[in-house]
Amino acid sequence: MKALAMLAALLPATAAAQDVAPPVRTMIATKGECTGLVVNSAPAACGDVALNMVYRDGQTSIMIKTGDGNLVSFYGTLDGKGGIAVTKVTMSRSGETPSVRSTPATGYCTAETLRKPRTHIECTADAPDGRRFAASFTGTEDEVTVSDMDR
Repeated sequence: MKALAMLAALLPATAAAQDVAPPVRTMIATKGECTGLVVNSAPAACGDVALNMVYRDGQTSIMIKTGDGNLVSFYGTLDGKGGIAVTKVTMSRSGETPSVRSTPATGYCTAETLRKPRTHIECTADAPDGRRFAASFTGTEDEVTVSDMDR
């Protein structure tokens, strides 16, 4: 039940993120430890939740909860080597006035899914204007929550 509450708390931000992403096929959520987050080249506080969205068009994203409850998403394509080739970074803010800002970026996430418990993932991406985005997250739960949206 904790996992369902965790998903419910993040739904406003994930719904806002879908404004710039195709429909979701699968959503995977896990609690864990975020040991580093960089947004717009500045260190940022990070939360204890990560989401992995698999979109119907084959794209995927890793979303990290920020310290203030918003999301930073590293979005891209599976590279065939177990990682994600990042093509953009999206920042989603929930609350009374949800917003989404998407920035073209190139980079890499070291894991393609959070489906396995206790997965460690590192994401880095750089925008054309030099801004850097990065996240380091390790799942701490023995189970992850998987929601199949096609059902």
